[in-house]
Amino acid sequence: MGTIREGDEPTVLVARLGVVQRSVADANTDVRGRATQAVAEIETLVIRDRDVAARLDEIGTPRRAWSEPVAADERLPRADLVRIANQYFSGIERNDGKGDYPLAENCTRLENGLVLAGDVGLVSPRAKGRPGGTQVGCLEQFRSGVFFYVTRIRDRRFVLVDAERGIAFAFAFFDNAGGNSRFGTLPDGRSVESGPKIPWTWAIAEAFKIESGLIGPVESVLHQAPYGMGSGWSTWQESLSSEPRG
Repeated sequence: MGTIREGDEPTVLVARLGVVQRSVADANTDVRGRATQAVAEIETLVIRDRDVAARLDEIGTPRRAWSEPVAADERLPRADLVRIANQYFSGIERNDGKGDYPLAENCTRLENGLVLAGDVGLVSPRAKGRPGGTQVGCLEQFRSGVFFYVTRIRDRRFVLVDAERGIAFAFAFFDNAGGNSRFGTLPDGRSVESGPKIPWTWAIAEAFKIESGLIGPVESVLHQAPYGMGSGWSTWQESLSSEPRG
């Protein structure tokens, strides 16, 4: 997940490579006859938004947390990391503020180059927070019910899990059905209107850092896609499902 230049235009690129091991008998082994690896799948998410790319370029360096290992006695198996990260998606889908949200006190979410929840300083001195709004924590945001307009998060594919560093990385699609789904009542009793007026889908790539069973750093990039779009890596049934795969 990073930035590139298309000509002179700053762009965000997310790339996944599926790598397979070649056998020694394969004609494409290296000059010493050893087994080599080969790229079998390439998946990209390209976000052509110069403002998003510029914000990520300004931050420049990933948070150290992404490269720091979790203590050996606290590492979780792949299935648990997927389960915990998936609770983040489930907490946003039809968010009512009453769910089980495994979010650490210092959880900070960087989304399209902006810190939209948590402490801006935990990301970078060069990071920017929510424009024109009050900065709140991840858990406070979830408990507020503010994401009620997200009617479905589907095709949840956890394509990379790193148990040593406690990282789960996923592609997914966020749907908003428009119409009446834009109107909701928050847990504090306020009636609000939010979300796009027409049916809308966001294609998203999102990474979660998990320690002690809680989600800390979260980073994502996303952009609008045709409503109901699937990934191309899933069956029709999988692309409509809110069940995690990983």
